[in-house]
Amino acid sequence: MEEKLHPIRRNMRNIWSSAKDYMAYSALEGAILGIFDCFTLDDLMRAIKENWDIWNMPWHEGEEFRYQFQLLSRDPRFVKHGHLLTVENIMIWLTGKDGRPLHASMIINSPGGIEWLGRQIEGIRTGLMEPLEETVKEEVVAE
Repeated sequence: MEEKLHPIRRNMRNIWSSAKDYMAYSALEGAILGIFDCFTLDDLMRAIKENWDIWNMPWHEGEEFRYQFQLLSRDPRFVKHGHLLTVENIMIWLTGKDGRPLHASMIINSPGGIEWLGRQIEGIRTGLMEPLEETVKEEVVAE
């Protein structure tokens, strides 16, 4: 049975749904651009040539970044937006006004660059679904 809503309430629901979609899209865009901020152009060229797995790279603050990204992926407001992680969207984000156009150019113009990006997306999707691991580092006391 379909819920009968007043037209204004239905419109507000549609507006709110659109706003949530936009927030999820923006959050994913920021997170992905943040990943590329960790790479110089030389790093990116090497990553493509050597097929680095950027999700599992031991980069600066990588563990914390992966953990925060995993938390975001488990937020019910964002779970349904995993489909936004596509090669097309990432290229739009990289070439956009606040993007990283040199990084986008490097991916486009490197042999196998687009395919490499596709593999990274699959790795990120897989990594987002892994169990969260909160590790506590114990200090070793020298005796």
